[in-house]
Amino acid sequence: MRITNRISILFCAVIALSMITFSSCEKETVGEAGNIPGMGETSGAFEISKAFVLPEGITVSPITGLSSVSTNIDDLTLKSTNHRRERGCGSEVQCEMTFGNTKPEPCDIEIEGGTIFECLEADGQSGMCMQTIRIHVLGNSQVQVKFYLQCLNKGRPSSRLVDTYKIKGVTASKSFTDLVSALKPKRIDISQFSDNMSDYNVIQGKIQRCVWSLTNSIYGVNQEDWDYIASLQDMED
Repeated sequence: MRITNRISILFCAVIALSMITFSSCEKETVGEAGNIPGMGETSGAFEISKAFVLPEGITVSPITGLSSVSTNIDDLTLKSTNHRRERGCGSEVQCEMTFGNTKPEPCDIEIEGGTIFECLEADGQSGMCMQTIRIHVLGNSQVQVKFYLQCLNKGRPSSRLVDTYKIKGVTASKSFTDLVSALKPKRIDISQFSDNMSDYNVIQGKIQRCVWSLTNSIYGVNQEDWDYIASLQDMED
């Protein structure tokens, strides 16, 4: 009887240890490459480490999608005036909004690297801003901004005119934090390539590949892609 009891106790202990180990492994995979909530084919809501909040006195219009008929951007005329901006790095997700400043003093709006633009349509394509962008708005004025973002849901259609977006905030994914950090000093913003869009198309395309390696693959960014990012020209060069 004692032997039977000992075997029963040992069996229960092994089962309990297996359940703890499985639970621990399951927790460790959440948020890692290929299993980031809201990205790729992974279900769930986006996990945000810092919500986006507008500065006091700043308003924003509804954020609408723009048609992205091609992964390449050809013959693009960038408009950089006090009332119009074109910023970001990407092509598959494009959206537009107008920031308004109700105060007489100018104000800077900051969209941090890693900020997620969530598409409110169920079958729509959400995007990510890969580098911090600052938008200067004069007092009692408006600025229209077109954002170029990296696609987070491979397999869904690119941005469309019927899509609407919400700026959620900075992703909590450690994998994306590392990628955004590596891109922080690099010359990747579309506004810096008005004289050479072919270079921009190559760069944004390779960054998109890195993004998909995090959203749709368990392997993450490979060493070849990390080396490519490191080789990109720094902004101060």
